[in-house]
Amino acid sequence: MRNRKYIMIVLCAGFLLSACYKYKGNDGYLSDLVEYPSINLTANLGETFVSDPMQVDGSTRPLEFSIAGIYDADRNPVALLSKEVDTKIWALPYTGTEETLAEMQAKTIAVKRRVLDIDTLSGSLVVYPEAAGLNIPTGKTFYVDVAVTNGGGQRIVKNAAALTFTDNKESFISQAYLNEGDADFKLEAKFKRLGDGNKLIVRYVNSKDEPYDPAIFQPVPPTQYEPFPSLYKLPGGNPLKKEQLNDRVEMDVYYPIPASGNKRDVYRITSIMAGEIDGKYLEIGMRWGIYVGGTWEIKYIIDKK
Repeated sequence: MRNRKYIMIVLCAGFLLSACYKYKGNDGYLSDLVEYPSINLTANLGETFVSDPMQVDGSTRPLEFSIAGIYDADRNPVALLSKEVDTKIWALPYTGTEETLAEMQAKTIAVKRRVLDIDTLSGSLVVYPEAAGLNIPTGKTFYVDVAVTNGGGQRIVKNAAALTFTDNKESFISQAYLNEGDADFKLEAKFKRLGDGNKLIVRYVNSKDEPYDPAIFQPVPPTQYEPFPSLYKLPGGNPLKKEQLNDRVEMDVYYPIPASGNKRDVYRITSIMAGEIDGKYLEIGMRWGIYVGGTWEIKYIIDKK
C-alpha cells in the first residue's frame, strides 16, 4: 500500500470539483476493467479507513468517481452508510513536528461527510471514525457500486467493493510481547477508556493489581542502527506533557495515536519499554493505536508464570 499523506485535503478538492464540473462530450476511453486491487475490504469501526485507489486500466483522465449505491447481499439499499456525520479533516499538512495540542487542532477543521465516502479524484473509499457510533453491524458484508465518469461517458461498476466492518474500539492493541529471554514472566496489556479528555494514563501492575514503580520502566536506549520507539515519545509531538507519579504516568496527548495525518497504513505504532523486576531485565513491546479521543488507560500486567 502507498502512503497518502494528505488524503483528506485531496478529498476536499475532489468534492468541490465534482460539485461544479460535469464531464461533457464524447472524447476519451473508459475501460470495462476499472476496479479495486482487492474487492474484499475490511474497515475497523473507530479508525479512519482509506482503501487503495481504483485501477483505471488506461482510461482517459480526468476521471470522476462517485458512489452509485450501497447494498446488502440481497441488493437492498443500505441508507445507514450514507448518513452524514460530524468529523474532522486535515486542512493543513501534518508534518510530525507539531509540539502542542493547539498546533495540532489548528490544522484540522470540522466538516460533515457521509460515513462511507469516496475520494472523487482517485476512487479510494473512506470510512470516518464516527462510524463507531452508528450501530453498524459487524461481520455483515455491504456491496458498493461506483460510478466512473470521464469525457467518454459513465460506467457503473456494480459490486466494485465488498466491505465488512469489525469493531475493536475497546482495545486497539494488536500485540504485546516480552523479549525472548523473558520466559519466566507473562505480559498482558489492557486498554480502557475512562472518559472524555486528551489524556493517556499508563500503569504497570502485577496480577493482583499491585503497582510497580513506573520509574522502573524507561525507553530502550537507541543503538547506532536503530532508534527504538518509546511509549513516552510518540509521533506528532505526543505526549504534549508527561507527569510521572508514584503508581502511574499521566500524559497529555493529541488523538488519534498515531497522529498520522491520515497517512494510509500508519494506524499502528510500536513502542518498547524496558525495566528490571526481581533482578530480571524485561523488554516490553507493544504494537497499538487509539483512534477515539478521551482519557485512556493502558495497564501492563506483568507477573511471573
